[in-house]
Amino acid sequence: MTHSRGSRTWSRVRRSLFTRIRVVRVQRIRHHRQAYRWLHDFSSRNSLSRRLLFYEDHRGRGVADRFGTESERIHRIRVRGLRESVNDFDKEDLQKPSAADGAWLRLNQLEEAAKTTVTKQLHAFESPFRDAYEAGVIIPVLRNKGRATIDVRPAALFFKRALNDLRGVWLLLRTGYTSQAASVAASLFESALATTCLLQSNDNIADFHADPHGEIPWSISKMAKMVVQGEGKKPQSKEFENSWRALYAHYLWLCQVKHSSRHSVIHDTTASTLARKGYVVMALPNVREEDVPVKAMVAIISLQRMLECTEAFAHALGFREKLPSDFRFAERFQAARDLSWRAFEPHLKALQPISIGKSRFAKKNPPIE
Repeated sequence: MTHSRGSRTWSRVRRSLFTRIRVVRVQRIRHHRQAYRWLHDFSSRNSLSRRLLFYEDHRGRGVADRFGTESERIHRIRVRGLRESVNDFDKEDLQKPSAADGAWLRLNQLEEAAKTTVTKQLHAFESPFRDAYEAGVIIPVLRNKGRATIDVRPAALFFKRALNDLRGVWLLLRTGYTSQAASVAASLFESALATTCLLQSNDNIADFHADPHGEIPWSISKMAKMVVQGEGKKPQSKEFENSWRALYAHYLWLCQVKHSSRHSVIHDTTASTLARKGYVVMALPNVREEDVPVKAMVAIISLQRMLECTEAFAHALGFREKLPSDFRFAERFQAARDLSWRAFEPHLKALQPISIGKSRFAKKNPPIE
């Protein structure tokens, strides 16, 4: 066979295919060992064969487009490579006990043990979460003799979601899944801002209904500005600029955790470190003391936003001068506000492993002195 340019190209493609096969083999051996007991019918052009056949080469063209007459040869190479991988793999290893056996069920025990530890760590936050939730359940059913200033039904949709998220945040925090709690807290943040904005004016409600995609029609930064302006701060003033930037910074911090930033994923490994010699790749509740400040930050942000939209709901119902005392609403609301901050105060100066100090937003929008 002459070594033409075409044959050299084919050799390069074939090597790439073998590399791809080896990668697939390693992944299946590690994660799906039972897969090698199945019969592989490559003639059916299943999803795996299509991915291998039509993967893009370095020029951006599909292999099948360049070597249409060679498709069966590609299949033969793949079948032969996978069969050889099965023969090479020690089948006895498939029968040996694995550390993964029963790992899913053991998580139940680990999580129950974590609850005992974390509940003690976050004991001061339990009452604020309880009072904030109960106040949120009370306010939509109150009536103020027809003094409601706006139709609260659109906002109630997001308010309910925020209450669900508040409960989700607490359950995840108490179980030790801090990063997941922060992700739910980011959802709570969005729903709470949307609730407050929809309670501000009929124009905002009209904008919400007019959105063709059924989505919240404002960005998070826009809603932060709308909330701050609704509090009476004049746009473009120093107080206004610093207030909306601080509010948005809270959401940005949650997103640093939610979107798996480098600092966040490195911190997550503290849950399964082994005497500072490495960490185990597995799901595991984080009960370490160095994670408590992160839990506290997630908790206080969630509580602040929940109480903020609860108060906005009360104002929209006509309770602007004084919060209602029905069903101890005002008492619960004020207790949640006071106790949440008191619970967070011990963590104010604690070292936070996750920071937005070097984020693009912080650099572009620093506090105005």
